Amino acid sequence: MDDKMEDQNLPASIDTQELTRQIRDYLCLQYPQALAHQRQAGVDFEVDECRYHLTVVAVPPQGSITLSPREREIIHLVAEGHPNKTIGKLLDISPWTVATHVKRIFTKLNVSSRSEMIAHVMKYGLVAPRKPEL
Repeated sequence: MDDKMEDQNLPASIDTQELTRQIRDYLCLQYPQALAHQRQAGVDFEVDECRYHLTVVAVPPQGSITLSPREREIIHLVAEGHPNKTIGKLLDISPWTVATHVKRIFTKLNVSSRSEMIAHVMKYGLVAPRKPEL
């Protein structure tokens, strides 16, 4: 994003929850279009002679996350503990294609690891449990 919040000198004694609330409120007021359209905004600030850059990312409401049938299938296989190579063999696709699907799932769910992906999916019920094979 080209626009950035003016540098702010913040007192070192400010608690992190209050800082987070102030930054969120400021960004929502100053950059509502950025958070609505680009889904993220940056802010630069300084505390105790240290310079920081914070990126604030808007998290979508849970109902707006749409996973394709293939992404759901890959999530199930990841939850079973399979690596990309095995998932690729099971689905007859390359491990690189599996990695691409996993990265897209990470982006949609706003997570950064396989375990976080599974925890998020379980917490919000985004994927129905698999029926046991008979």
